[in-house]
Amino acid sequence: MHCQSACIICFSLSGLLQGRDCVRLAVFLATYSGTYQVVVRLLEIARKTRDGFNAATAAGLAGLSINLVVKSDRQSILLFTLARGLGALYNTLTKRGYLKQLPFGSLVLYSICHWVLCTALVFKPHLLPKSYYRALLKYSESYDDHTVAAMFRQAAFVPCDEILHRGISCWRHTVCTARRIFARFAKFYSVLYGLSVLMTPKRILRRPLKTVTSLAHNVLISTLFFTMDASVFMGSLCVLRKTSGRSPLPMHIMTACSTLASLALLVERSSRRPELTMFMLHHTLYVILSWLSERRVFEQGAEILKRLTEVLMFCVSMMPIMHAFEHERESNSSAINRMLSFVV
Repeated sequence: MHCQSACIICFSLSGLLQGRDCVRLAVFLATYSGTYQVVVRLLEIARKTRDGFNAATAAGLAGLSINLVVKSDRQSILLFTLARGLGALYNTLTKRGYLKQLPFGSLVLYSICHWVLCTALVFKPHLLPKSYYRALLKYSESYDDHTVAAMFRQAAFVPCDEILHRGISCWRHTVCTARRIFARFAKFYSVLYGLSVLMTPKRILRRPLKTVTSLAHNVLISTLFFTMDASVFMGSLCVLRKTSGRSPLPMHIMTACSTLASLALLVERSSRRPELTMFMLHHTLYVILSWLSERRVFEQGAEILKRLTEVLMFCVSMMPIMHAFEHERESNSSAINRMLSFVV
């Protein structure tokens, strides 16, 4: 089942899919697909061979069509493809022996991204995409903007049992929150995976017991992963903050809690870890770009240079993705390959 991967990709592009100019988005996809197919065929005729060079070159030239997309959507597409392009490039180089496979590489990158996003959530939420920030607060089952500001950003220390969980201990609050998160995502993944099963009726008829068992297993694993990640982070943050008695929250406490919570990735299936990491990397790149803009790294006079850089980065990012799609599909996630099969 790869429906969860598709869900993550849709959520990653949620800001894009809610854009006002859907016509320009459709024109971009059609132009990219048409340009890619034409250039690939011309290169095959000219070079009399079909290899990865043709696919990568065609992807780079077709990437110029990103100019058809409005500015806000262009940034969303760029960050999405940049994260997946880096993943495809790394996987391809390791498969060909140019790089060594890093042990627990996905976990290390996931931990770094986890720390960046959690730090932005607690200290500088304006660096996060608004929809992503609202989703994090909603799925935490405990936090809202006022609570996060009062607990972590104000100079005066306010005990968590006065603002977050009145009358109960930090540990009991963590257990109660974990139960609510587990219940929410058990329903969510049951529907998500259930729909993916219903879309393959032949599989149900051929192996009904194995299909149901696999469905239950995948729902349980994915629900446990998210529950452990969220509850461990919030619970340890609550306890260590109360123990230190300091405000604003010390950075070493944030680092320790984020690192501990990111270990929940080991609960998830190994085939799912790279896509989850790319999902986190996508939003981490957004935070970094927002931070650079806040520091005025991109001046107004350099707007044209910034746009050219975005176009160039998109073209370069699509090259390893399309190379892997045409010749080494294992370097892409299955959801990315199916999405490209539909578009290209």
